Amino acid sequence: MEIQYIFGKSGSGKLKDCINKILEREEKKMLPSVLLVPEQFTLQAEKKLVEQSKSKVIFNTQVINFKKLAYRVFSELGIFKIKPLEDTGKIMLIRKILYDLNKNDKLQYFSEKSYSNI
Repeated sequence: MEIQYIFGKSGSGKLKDCINKILEREEKKMLPSVLLVPEQFTLQAEKKLVEQSKSKVIFNTQVINFKKLAYRVFSELGIFKIKPLEDTGKIMLIRKILYDLNKNDKLQYFSEKSYSNI
């Protein structure tokens, strides 16, 4: 299994490079490919992949986003029934962490002592 990360700014040709490599793999009948893209670009990436393929059909490639990847991993591990934290729970957890850090004087900038100097 090969994992390759491609970084670059918008418009630098990342998707084009990925599509070219995937199409090469398709022609050689290699193992399945997975193209991981942000959620808003899933459909766009699928469309470009199909448009640039010779047969206009993709059999060995999946274009998925981060949420779908997480769902797949969790379902394969059997932990998909665990309910994620809602926004209120996240806020409560952050507040607890900040309270504990402040209590131990690890937050010097936001501590009560820094406000007394103002």
